[in-house]
Amino acid sequence: MTLFSSSVRAGLTALLVAVLATTGAGCSLFGSDGGGGDSSETEAPDAPSGLSATSGNSQVELDWSTVDGVQAYRVYRAESSSSTDPLANEAVMEVSDATTYTDGSAKNGTEYKYVVTSVGTGGSESAPSNTARRTPFAEPGSRPSE
Repeated sequence: MTLFSSSVRAGLTALLVAVLATTGAGCSLFGSDGGGGDSSETEAPDAPSGLSATSGNSQVELDWSTVDGVQAYRVYRAESSSSTDPLANEAVMEVSDATTYTDGSAKNGTEYKYVVTSVGTGGSESAPSNTARRTPFAEPGSRPSE
């Protein structure tokens, strides 16, 4: 049983060759990056490095190194007592013009773990930074040594 006549097969083959030739993609219709766009827009940026945390009264201050060419950073948080990876939670904040963030929703006496990611101009997200852990406390005398 023949599904297509020889003239239809020849037409489909010619169409496929024409599409592949105009995309310049060899065997992909969407280009080498899979999306037909500039791969630099979808390539994930470098991860932030040097994440550090300082605790205060009901807050944790975070600081990290600048990553060139990013449009924002995403801060993720999880309680240290849980086995949850901070990335499994929604981002606490997206910071667009700084490499610092103060988590003012932290509860005294609860240890938190934080990671930060970089967000590229195309929206791609980097791997996470190193993990920083900190516990906010109300009184300086009640804070563990850091």
